[in-house]
Amino acid sequence: TMGPPCDLYACGRLLLSCFRGGADVLPSLNLDRFAVAYADWARAGCRNAEKSYGLLWALKELKSEKIERSEELLDIDKMEIRLLLSRCIKRSRYSRLGSCWEAAEMLAQAACWLGMTDDFLASHKVAVEEAKRAALLDAHYTLAQEIFEQERCGSAAESQAAGESAVRAAMLNAGTYKVKAKWNLRSFTIGPPHIRRIIQVLTQWPKGNQ
Repeated sequence: TMGPPCDLYACGRLLLSCFRGGADVLPSLNLDRFAVAYADWARAGCRNAEKSYGLLWALKELKSEKIERSEELLDIDKMEIRLLLSRCIKRSRYSRLGSCWEAAEMLAQAACWLGMTDDFLASHKVAVEEAKRAALLDAHYTLAQEIFEQERCGSAAESQAAGESAVRAAMLNAGTYKVKAKWNLRSFTIGPPHIRRIIQVLTQWPKGNQ
């Protein structure tokens, strides 16, 4: 019957596809055989199921299939995730987890997603903003020093240096001056999702080259 166990099975199949890089999750040979046998039985008028040996054999093979040992699951490297997905897609609904909510909680823990806090997701932006503020403060401090030296000495070199510092400070204010930011991650517990996020920021973040 339709219900939460069926929803969980469908969810498990979708998750399996996601963890395999979006690869199609194809039905097993036993499932294909059952579909053909069931179609033949339905075409014949759904009669005498107890004597429809092709259907009964296909159903028996399908129920005894150990889907948790399939090659698709073996593609998942992390054992915790592999075991969780197997508990989502077991043939018997009584062997599966209780609900999609339970599966989501266990998956978040198995995949280390619980550590993906708002602080971590915004930490690279905070690091860049801090670097910009420090660079802006340094530029204004340097500008003030050079203007002081210019007024004290009146040299052309000091005047040129003050002009360059003023330009740098203006660029920092406009956000067009590149700064070097140190992304400190020591306060976070790093797992595989964090590493993927770090690589994504370093390679795809539009402001990363600024």
